[in-house]
Amino acid sequence: MYDRELSAAVAVRIGALPKLCWTNALKALRTQRLLAGGYYVEGWAIINYSVVEHGWIELPDGRIVDPTHTGLRISRLPLVWEYGWGGFKHEPYKQAYLDANRHLFPNYIPTWEL
Repeated sequence: MYDRELSAAVAVRIGALPKLCWTNALKALRTQRLLAGGYYVEGWAIINYSVVEHGWIELPDGRIVDPTHTGLRISRLPLVWEYGWGGFKHEPYKQAYLDANRHLFPNYIPTWEL
């Protein structure tokens, strides 16, 4: 579950910058004790009706902290799909991309299947 209040507080404390999700998440993990035990995650997120690559923090209790997208008018972070490393040669990456796009577009067909 997206923790909006903690995300906003962390964003202010680290001076988070727009469009720098990976930098913001890593900086937060390295400098904020309240995120101890959390881990950095990369994946796909649905933000403003678009599927985008994104980086965020997950805490051991399952909360998601995203110091980059704190101003969104939502009760939760848009759905996110974690993928790991390796690009489209890595099956979890491809599956996360498909899952995110099919959430927005149920009949989505990726270009590699055309």
